[in-house]
Amino acid sequence: MSSQKKKGVFSEEIIVITIGIAIVYWIIDSIFLVFARVDIGFFSHIFRPDLGEMGARIIVISLFAIFGSHAHQMIKKQKDAQREIEQLKTANEQLAQESAGLKNT
Repeated sequence: MSSQKKKGVFSEEIIVITIGIAIVYWIIDSIFLVFARVDIGFFSHIFRPDLGEMGARIIVISLFAIFGSHAHQMIKKQKDAQREIEQLKTANEQLAQESAGLKNT
């Protein structure tokens, strides 16, 4: 049961990492714009960007969200496939043991 909890934690970390990357992008973009345009302060760029800046940020954050969702789904599919492989291996080993037991009798 603890191994299932551990697997779920990693897939949830992907979402948190994606949100973190989006926040870091937002801050770095604001810092860049402060140096590019001296007339507006840092906090104005973070909390009140103009329409052009906001559009670009929303596009990039949306792409990060899509990537995070896609990565989450791919990891989930991979874990499901690995679990199925383990079940098939176990079933195969049981069949091999049963057939070996039948041959010996």
